[in-house]
Amino acid sequence: MKKEKKKTFSKAIYRFADAIMCRSDFPIFGKISCFLRVFFARRISKTISKKAFIDKGSIIQTNVTVEAGGCIGKKCLISSDVFIGQNTMMGPEVLFFTQHHKKDECLSSFVSGYEEKRPIKVGKNCWIGQRSIILGGVEIGDFVTIGAGSVVTKSVPSNCLVAGNPAVIKKYYEK
Repeated sequence: MKKEKKKTFSKAIYRFADAIMCRSDFPIFGKISCFLRVFFARRISKTISKKAFIDKGSIIQTNVTVEAGGCIGKKCLISSDVFIGQNTMMGPEVLFFTQHHKKDECLSSFVSGYEEKRPIKVGKNCWIGQRSIILGGVEIGDFVTIGAGSVVTKSVPSNCLVAGNPAVIKKYYEK
């Protein structure tokens, strides 16, 4: 219980600090703001690298891993149980959802509560375009480009470009 209160307090401090800090592209103060965002985000989730980059307005839940060089764009939402690999970057407003509402198959309607969390794993050196949505249970390989506005519903192999709703493989890159 005490640990949960500490996490809740850390989330409140992170959001307050983020609201008063400037954007990361401002000279000097932007670097300080980014450092402070990462500092406070590490209080919410200990597995965020000190060498990560978090831009203004992003929301980060507990149990998120961001490796060194990982960049979280402006106003992104990162749910619990998300792993973001080394040097992976994303544009603004990217959403990661690891839970969905429960559905009663007999009644064909939604009921209160959520299904079990399904983790998301993003490999190394990926690019995720603006306003993309990544759903739970998806694994994205290394060197993948996700086009802007894509909805990724299934796992994606390494070395390819995916785009669309739902996202489909458009092109493979040579290794």
